[in-house]
Amino acid sequence: CSLDPRCTAGLGMDAWVVPIPASVVPGPIAQPIMFMRSEVWATDKNKARLDVLYNGLTGSAYRLTIQGTGHYDFTLLPLLTPLAPYLKLKGPLEGNRAIQIATDYMLAFFGKHLTGLPEPLLDGPVPAYPEVIFDSRRP
Repeated sequence: CSLDPRCTAGLGMDAWVVPIPASVVPGPIAQPIMFMRSEVWATDKNKARLDVLYNGLTGSAYRLTIQGTGHYDFTLLPLLTPLAPYLKLKGPLEGNRAIQIATDYMLAFFGKHLTGLPEPLLDGPVPAYPEVIFDSRRP
């Protein structure tokens, strides 16, 4: 998004950003960006690098951590096998619930920033989703 003006909004779903050197982002990113994170990758070095990216955004920025999720909760894998929790391929949050939360926030984000629709879900924490730790900044 910092290089291509055709990028109008960006979403990172549990993005692993540790290998990305700070020099890769050549300038401020003014487009709206949302980062959704699992509890697993919201810690340590990945958190520190994501904080640098998030704090450098100059447009609307959202950072959500969905408690009770693992990395694969952002895919359909937890719905495909009941073995996923035993293989440590998902967090303790029920798979349908994790996907519903991610989907609702993703639709709200793109609805607001691509179509201009008002989206109260992006205004702050909501009682319907107590699993979500919500942070946002607006220019």
